[in-house]
Amino acid sequence: CSPLVGDRVEVSFDAHDRPEGGVLYTVGAVEVKARQVEGHGLVRVGGLVHLGAQPYQHILLTSGGGIVELVGRLERLPGFVPPQGLGDLHGNGPVIVSLGVPEGMGRAQGHRVRAAVGGRALFGHGGLSAGRGEGHGLALLVPGHLQAQGVRLLGTDAAAISRAEDRELFKEAMAEIGQPVIASDIAETVDQALAVAEKIGYPVIVRPAFTLGGAGGGAAKDPDELKIIAGTGLDASPITQILVEKAIFGWKEIEFETMRDSVGNVIAVCSMENLDPVGVHTGDSIVVAPTQTLADKEFQMLRKASLDIITHLGIVGGCNVQLALNPESFEYAVIEVNPRVSRSSALASKATGYPIAKVATKIAIGYTLDEITNDVTGKTCACFEPALDYIVVKYPKWPFDKFVYADKSLGTQMMATGEVMSIGNSFEAAMMKAVSSIELGMDTLTHKPFEELSDDEIVDHMHVQDAERVFCVYEALKRGIDHETIYRITKIDWWFLDKMQHLADLEKQNNNELPPCT
Repeated sequence: CSPLVGDRVEVSFDAHDRPEGGVLYTVGAVEVKARQVEGHGLVRVGGLVHLGAQPYQHILLTSGGGIVELVGRLERLPGFVPPQGLGDLHGNGPVIVSLGVPEGMGRAQGHRVRAAVGGRALFGHGGLSAGRGEGHGLALLVPGHLQAQGVRLLGTDAAAISRAEDRELFKEAMAEIGQPVIASDIAETVDQALAVAEKIGYPVIVRPAFTLGGAGGGAAKDPDELKIIAGTGLDASPITQILVEKAIFGWKEIEFETMRDSVGNVIAVCSMENLDPVGVHTGDSIVVAPTQTLADKEFQMLRKASLDIITHLGIVGGCNVQLALNPESFEYAVIEVNPRVSRSSALASKATGYPIAKVATKIAIGYTLDEITNDVTGKTCACFEPALDYIVVKYPKWPFDKFVYADKSLGTQMMATGEVMSIGNSFEAAMMKAVSSIELGMDTLTHKPFEELSDDEIVDHMHVQDAERVFCVYEALKRGIDHETIYRITKIDWWFLDKMQHLADLEKQNNNELPPCT
């Protein structure tokens, strides 16, 4: 298999065929040494290598189960220009070069490309780049290049990836199984986007195809804003396609982390609920797991929808399903599906103890869920859904403390650069652990600048959707501003407001501002 820019090739060998001391691959002027690592699961072996004078990061992934799987990756570090001969690279994404099959390696079992591993898809739409470069791998399947080289895709196939990530194909797939989607249409030019918005009405949300973290997307309340956001979204999409959909701000945003194997066994590993309503990227929202505010009928309705969706799409491995629920009724809509192990998967895996990446890897190489041992119990199989008797809170970590003049507004593009996760036997306990861990020097939700504002200024600031709004809401609760006013402005569910009110009362009691709680 000849090395090609954008090609990602995984080569599997029997463990006993591997020579002592590891294997040395040569890609251009780069030597990447892979060594066998004992044990199961995914192992990262990283270090700096060089192409000419340019530093790159290489990462090798190996898995257990009797097969050593090597994935080569050369990633260009920010600020460096790639040397000549590596093709036309778009944006600031990584440079992906294939690993050729070395001579004298014994019985190679063929070449395989894995679709989704270790938090990001390594093929096609995958996580290695948020720009046009991320489409290189998937594009190779269209002309049949990889098939001609005897390379096949492990896990979720290219058709399923396209149906999940291509906005038009996804909309058609949801219609086939009667799953509701938000009023929307596809646009491939700014003029088309304006026409769609005129038809469905403002405000609208722009969602580019084949991007990560909501890159290139945003909300527009008028044509002038839409022209800018649509242009940015079209540039970000590797297939120059955006979805323009009617904004449903104020609906609850619910996620289900799911797992499906090649024979159709399917489970919901974890449910998650955003504290912020639709309109804030889930990576920028405080998230609780499992869901807390859903009635059983609502939970079962959304769980069934998630499992039906990944079954219809033909996902093999981990998958994240995002849904919106009208808080005033049982009406819901499918927002999008990530046909891969994603950032949310890491949260779900840590929250439940279910090893999502490991199970997805084993499914990709042929295991079924009933053949994989449940790591939590050590006795049952991976078909069982985790049950939690505790609550997990994920709190985003933004870089605004380092970029003090940056716009702190939150929307459909992810701004957070990290997150903390806390576990407690109540929302209050988990929330306080999370706040203490975000390195802002806070041990409660009291933010000093808001203490200096008047009540009217606090109410006005709650209209601002930014990284500090939860602190503003907390200050409003401490001052006794009624929940109806806070809910009307923020659409944060009453359950969360009641829990935060409890925290506010406890703080005031500790400060001798209230009589003891009865």
